[in-house]
Amino acid sequence: MIDKPEKSSKQKWNRDQICALTLLTIDEVKRCITAGLIEPKRGQYEADESIRGAFKWYRKQIDSEPTVTADEFRNITGLTDQRHRQMANEGHFPAPVRGLYKLKSAVAGVIRYYREHHDKQTKVLTNKREGKLDRENALLDIALGKAAGQLVSVDEMVSRLNLATSSMRQRILSSSLQDDERDALIDDLGHLLDNAIRRPLPPGSGADSSDVEQAAALNGESVGG
Repeated sequence: MIDKPEKSSKQKWNRDQICALTLLTIDEVKRCITAGLIEPKRGQYEADESIRGAFKWYRKQIDSEPTVTADEFRNITGLTDQRHRQMANEGHFPAPVRGLYKLKSAVAGVIRYYREHHDKQTKVLTNKREGKLDRENALLDIALGKAAGQLVSVDEMVSRLNLATSSMRQRILSSSLQDDERDALIDDLGHLLDNAIRRPLPPGSGADSSDVEQAAALNGESVGG
C-alpha cells in the first residue's frame, strides 16, 4: 500500500504518490502531462503544481461533454463501429477522438439521421401513393369515356377504319379517274386518316389526353378520338 505524502509545497513526489493523492489514474496523469497541467522534473512532481494540475484536470472533465468508447456507443445504438465512423464521415456527428465519441453529439446525430431517413422514406411512399391514385383516376376516366361513347380502343378503331377505307378504296378504283389521279386520291385519304388519328383530344372531351395515354399504356390498351 502506498502511503500518501505529507502536504508540503517543497516536497517532490513520484508518479505513484501523485496518483494516490489526487486519485488520478496513471493514464490520466499522462494526459495531464501532455496537456501541460503537470510537469515532472526528472521523474519527480512538485506538490503544489501537481495538485493545481489535478484540479484543472477535474474541472475540465466536468465542463467537457461526456464521452463514450466505441464499444459503449455500439451497445447504445446497436450499430457497428464501422457504421458509426461512416456516419461521422458523412457529417452526422463528430468523429471520435482517441477512440472516444462525444456522447450528446453522437446520440443526437444518430437520432437526427433516423428521423431524416424516416421523413425521406415517408415522402417516397407518399409520392408512390399519389402516382398510383393518378393512374387509377386516369383509368377511371378511360372507363367513363368508353361508357359515354367518347373513347374507343385502338383495335376497335382499326376495325372501323379498315371497313371504311376498304369501301373508299373500292369506290376510288372503280371510278372513271385516271390511274395517277386514283393513286393521288388514295394517298391523300391515307394522310387525312393518319392526321385524324394522331390529333390529340380537345379539352373537355373526356379525360386529359396525356393522362389517358399514360394510363392506357399501363393498362395495355391505347385510345383515340
